[in-house]
Amino acid sequence: MTDWLAEYLITTTKWASANPVRMDVSGENILFVGVTMIDNLIQNLNMLKSMGVWERDGLPAKTYYVLSLYRASNVDARTI
Repeated sequence: MTDWLAEYLITTTKWASANPVRMDVSGENILFVGVTMIDNLIQNLNMLKSMGVWERDGLPAKTYYVLSLYRASNVDARTI
């Protein structure tokens, strides 16, 4: 139902872009935006580093990891 109400459909995979086409949605209204999760992490990495939470919690530099997990279909493209 949502696909029929929305003017534009935003997708993160080529596979997701193909679904509305099979339902006769015009390709002009399907916007493939790419890997938004990785883009978001990269965009906010400097903010993460500058938050001071590391110092507040007593984590010395380079003694911890930041881990971000995503659904494989959102990030397993070799073209990235």
